[in-house]
Amino acid sequence: MNKGKPKLNQYSIETQKLNLFYGKTPVLKEVNLQIKRGLVTSIIGPSGSGKTSFLTVLNRLTDLIPAARVDGSVFVNGENLFAPDVDTIQLRRRVGMIFQKPVPFPFSIQKNMVLPLREHGMKDRRQQAERVETVLRDVGLWEEVKDRLSHSAGLLSGGQQQRLCIARALALKPEILLMDEPCSALDPISTAAIESLIQSLKGRYTIVIVTHNLAQARRISDETAFFWNVEGIGQLVESAPTEILFEAPADPLTKAYVHGIRG
Repeated sequence: MNKGKPKLNQYSIETQKLNLFYGKTPVLKEVNLQIKRGLVTSIIGPSGSGKTSFLTVLNRLTDLIPAARVDGSVFVNGENLFAPDVDTIQLRRRVGMIFQKPVPFPFSIQKNMVLPLREHGMKDRRQQAERVETVLRDVGLWEEVKDRLSHSAGLLSGGQQQRLCIARALALKPEILLMDEPCSALDPISTAAIESLIQSLKGRYTIVIVTHNLAQARRISDETAFFWNVEGIGQLVESAPTEILFEAPADPLTKAYVHGIRG
């Protein structure tokens, strides 16, 4: 592991000269970004600017993409993400991922929650039940599903399915939650519920959310990073506290984007 850096500092995630390639095609170039612990950080930018690709690097989902190659450094809570001794299964437990479209398993609500716990070594049914209830309460879903845990998760509404997926990730006690446009497939009421949930989780978890919705980024995030496509390659233009990035951005391109002039 990276012994030269402190185990804990104010940053949950740090990237240094991060480059990502799919085969010979560059996708991200020279991304230097520090993501603060316990805060909500939004990643904004137009389609094709590398936002989702950036997220996939942070829990090494890029390992599952043929010909993907990462250069540069990524540190998660001070540990080198690409050190030879990193256990990627444990990494993905610590760095959970919520996708754009809810992806509940084709099982009951109960099995959706219990299966990951079993896979990660929790065999005691009482402990499982306590953990399931705790995280379902955390996401505001317990009262809605407690009497139908044996029912198919596919019968839940889209918003409920997304909260179930978040609860499933939280059940493994992650340190970081990555969210890739978690509200894009939801109606306004469900979106408001997810945004409220994100705010309630702040402080206990570091949350990184990709969103095309600039109003959403302003509402829910403490920090914002703006990516842009430069000749087909995603690059970080600017990162700052959200209020500053929207009200007084340092880069003219950021100003044009947040004011709707570009992008």
